[in-house]
Amino acid sequence: MLSDGAGAVVVEFQPHPSRPSLRVDWVRHVSLAHEHDVCMRAGMTGAEPVVGGTWQDLPVADAREAGMFLLRQDVGMLDDLAHAGIAQFEELVDIGLVEVRHVDHVLCHYSTHAFRDVAFDALKRRIPTLDTDRWYSNLETRGNTGSASIFIALEEAWRTGRFAPGETILLAVPESGRFSFAFAHLTVVAPPPSRGELP
Repeated sequence: MLSDGAGAVVVEFQPHPSRPSLRVDWVRHVSLAHEHDVCMRAGMTGAEPVVGGTWQDLPVADAREAGMFLLRQDVGMLDDLAHAGIAQFEELVDIGLVEVRHVDHVLCHYSTHAFRDVAFDALKRRIPTLDTDRWYSNLETRGNTGSASIFIALEEAWRTGRFAPGETILLAVPESGRFSFAFAHLTVVAPPPSRGELP
């Protein structure tokens, strides 16, 4: 379920002068932590922190012996996470931030293909014309690299020539620890014309 990786992007105020760039059209991040119990945790014995019950309250050896440094996840809550993520996507469509017919590529982070199937089934009910061939994932080749996943997938899709100027990309990243969802909309832009060139 978890691999190791690192990824980053460079954000600048203007397009690259000699090659295509990705323009950030908008970013939206929503947390639903107030509506759900903790799904993933570490540093404590129970599902919620209590005074005197965290790794900071014990000698390190005792906290280690109690298993407080282990990452725990309630996988029974992951269906709720998937459905909450679908609802967030549908809200983007409802308010007009995402026009499904005009999205050329979707890069979505998920930790297992089971979530991909849940997402596709739910989206097909809402948007029967959605072409799932537009979705890109490198889960099979790179694994679940956590917070680096979307950057690694974006770099790989870019490097392999998947994007062309004028196309749009939707990035979708769910986070199970506190039920948060991040989305970004990008547009591929050509380099600006050189001096003396006609646009």
